[in-house]
Amino acid sequence: MATVVPTIGLLREVSSDVELEHTLNSNLNKLIIIFFYTTTCQTCERIRPDIISLSGEMTSQLFLHVDIENCITTAKKYDLQSLPSFLLFFNKKLLEK
Repeated sequence: MATVVPTIGLLREVSSDVELEHTLNSNLNKLIIIFFYTTTCQTCERIRPDIISLSGEMTSQLFLHVDIENCITTAKKYDLQSLPSFLLFFNKKLLEK
């Protein structure tokens, strides 16, 4: 079973669809990189340190850490079918999936 690693560095934890939507709306003119995971995803756990490191190096971007089980509406909206998944936004517009 995977261990939950606390959020560290500049990787910001988002715990709900509402919080994610608010974060997208309040960070215009900033590239937002969303890392979707579950605590049971071994690949997600393996790459988490790399994402934390990137978030520390790329400080002009906003890195979000989202447990897909807490944001089911968002997962369905963007048809996220595998983990880990990444979404990139700028000005509330999806750039890359």
